Amino acid sequence: MKEWNAKLRKESYALDRQVRSIKREEDKIKKSLKDAAKKNDKQVCTILAKEVVRSRKAINRINASKAQLSSVQLQMQQQMGESHPLPDLET
Repeated sequence: MKEWNAKLRKESYALDRQVRSIKREEDKIKKSLKDAAKKNDKQVCTILAKEVVRSRKAINRINASKAQLSSVQLQMQQQMGESHPLPDLET
């Protein structure tokens, strides 16, 4: 159980790192997009704008995956809690 939780946490952190790297790339693309817009280069602007949209979709997919991981982790904890009931406290 502990090993599975550790693996799930590790995967969650890896997904966070991916999101951060995608956001960094998106910021670079936005800067390039602004530069291309100043130069009135419509074709480059279109390509870069599509890339920004793709990066946002990728971030949304990663966040959905992370939500599923946390759901699995909570379900595992719930199952373990149900399989190991607390002893009756008699006073």
